[in-house]
Formats: sequence, structure tokens, C-alpha cells
Amino acid sequence: MKTNDIIDKFFDKKLITAPRTKESYRRGITLFFETINEKPETYFNNGNDYEEDAGKFYLSLEKCSPLTIRTYINAIKQFMTAMDKTTRQLEVWNTISSRLRGADRVSEEIALDQQDLRNILQYSNICSKAICMMMASSGCRIGEIVQLLPEDIHEDEKPARIVFRAEITKKKRMRTSFITHEAVSAYKAWKRVRDEWLLNAVNRATCSIEKNPKMKKLNKNPNDMRVFPMTTVNVRVMWDTMVRKAGYDERDAKTQRLKVHPHSLRKFFRSYLGNVDLAEHLLGHRGYLSTYRAYNEKGLAKAYEKYMGNVSIFELQPDLTDVNEQLKEKDEEIFYMKKEMKVLMERQERLEMLGNQFTKILGDGDVQKLIRQKLKKLA
Repeated sequence: MKTNDIIDKFFDKKLITAPRTKESYRRGITLFFETINEKPETYFNNGNDYEEDAGKFYLSLEKCSPLTIRTYINAIKQFMTAMDKTTRQLEVWNTISSRLRGADRVSEEIALDQQDLRNILQYSNICSKAICMMMASSGCRIGEIVQLLPEDIHEDEKPARIVFRAEITKKKRMRTSFITHEAVSAYKAWKRVRDEWLLNAVNRATCSIEKNPKMKKLNKNPNDMRVFPMTTVNVRVMWDTMVRKAGYDERDAKTQRLKVHPHSLRKFFRSYLGNVDLAEHLLGHRGYLSTYRAYNEKGLAKAYEKYMGNVSIFELQPDLTDVNEQLKEKDEEIFYMKKEMKVLMERQERLEMLGNQFTKILGDGDVQKLIRQKLKKLA
């Protein structure tokens, strides 16, 4: 069985379906076997030292961000336990866990305000302008906006409502958000040229393949029904181009990544909406009890409309009364909840370990015989 087939089988067994998770886990698992110079199809039959190999892989990731390290370690831990259940009890997992920092980003980031976005969007085209304004005013992720269908966007409502289907969201939970009037205008302008844009993209891809037959198969589908028929890579390239032209292309000294990236639009939404509780709810953050959970769509629309001007880029200026204090309180709340969750997960792992050890002891025939002898004496 080939490496990719084994990894695909692992995904099916663990019910891992999210494309981004599968992509990250595949990279981590592949890198693990490259690091130890082994193949997954024979690794578990050669008497390898799992402890040593996992430790070696962890040390090889020292230049990666904590979030990447955590993702890759989790990937190989799940993969190894799926292939050999005894690897669940490896001491190295606890050692690595104690050394891992929180899932914080290594790269420094620059917070954007309305003027920054105006500076960047002056270098946009019809497509990139619509994407950026919709992301900034709804708080959606880049992976969500490229999967929207026309029926997900209710542009005739006031304010315009977007439904993010469960299958396209990171947490696999459907949620509702809204976009500003200016974002609706940008979206309608894009709709008028969208079909022509897609036809030209298909023609360009076809010509490229004809000139170079060794290229991959056509990656543009003329029947693509998505609002923005492109990949997240396409969107990032457009964003990076605008950022560079606008002079916001400063890079982190350690990672060499741009300090301004598409996720900055989501952060802009959270910071500037003017009501942190509402922003967290529309972002899909359910780590705490939002007062807006009981609201229906009309109630949410009315609440969003009140603060809509705060996330408009070219129209009203924001009213940020008390928003910084709210942000600080919510960040502290989320921090302590994550801390408590980590403690609970560690306790659960210890209980599972004790349970497995207890089961193993009870399954030992000599131990059972000794217990019966003790019981007879007590009787």
C-alpha cells in the first residue's frame, strides 16, 4: 500500500474530513517519515523505537511556529495510535506536551484600521475589492468566502445577510453574518463581470496547458457555481500584491512572513465593530455564552445594523466607545477558559492511562489468581 493510501485510510478511520486539517496532517505525517528516513508501510513492522523517533521529529521542528508544531505532533500521535494502540502510552507525548508553548503565532502582526484598508484597496480590482470588503464587514475566513454560493448571500435584505453553511466553516457549525451597504455594492459590481472573468480564466488555463502539456490538468471549471471561483492561494496572491503596492509589505524578521495578511480583515472586524459580544457571536466563537445566542436572524440583523458603520471602510467613521475595555475583558475570559480546558484534557489523558493500566493488570492471570487467594483468606 502506498504512503498516500495509508494516510487516506487513517483519515477515514479517524473521521477526519476538513480539507485544511487533512492537508496539515498529511504534511506533518509525511515530514515525520522523511525526518526519520522510514516508510509508513513498513515502519510499524520493523521494531523501531517510537519514543526516540517522536522525540527526534519534535526537535526537528524547532524553527516552526508553536501552532504548526502542535498540529504536526498531534497528527503523528493520532496516526501512530491508529496504527499501533500501544503508542498511546509513550512517555514522549507528555514530555512534548509540557514543552510546547501555547498555540500563539510567532510572526508579528500589524493591526489595520479604516485608513490602512483604504490605502490597500486603492490597488484592488473589482474582484479583490469585493472579497476584501465582504471579509472585513462580515468577519469571515478566507477559506469560507471562496466557498460561498449565490444562494448563501441574501443581498436584498437590509442589512445583507450571509449564511455560512456548516460544511464550509472551520468548526463545522452553520452561522449567520452580515455585510455593509458598501460591501453589497462591491459584490454586485463583481457579479456583473464574474462570468466573463471565469471564462477568461478557463481560456488562459487551457492555453497554458496546450503550450506545456506537462502541466497539471485544468484547474478552472467553466461550470463552477461559487461566487468567487478560485482558491485561497489566488486570494492570497491578490492580497499580497495590493499590500506590496500600498507599501505594507513589511516582513517579520524571524519568519519572513508579511505582517499584514488576509486574516487581518477578520481581526479588523472584531476590533472595530464596536460590540465585542456581537462580534464574537458573528465570528462563530462559541467558547463563552454570548447574549446573542438567543437572537433570531431579525434580531441579529437589527443589532448589526446599529454598529455597521464601524466596519465600513469608505463611509461612516467608527464609534469605539468602551470597545477596548470589552476586548480586554473577553480576551482574559478566553485565556482562562483555554487554561481550564487544558487542565481538563490533561486529567482525561491521565484517567485513560490509569484505566488502560488497570485493565492490563486485571487481565493478568497470575494477578487474578493472587486476588482469589487473598479473598479466600479474608473469608
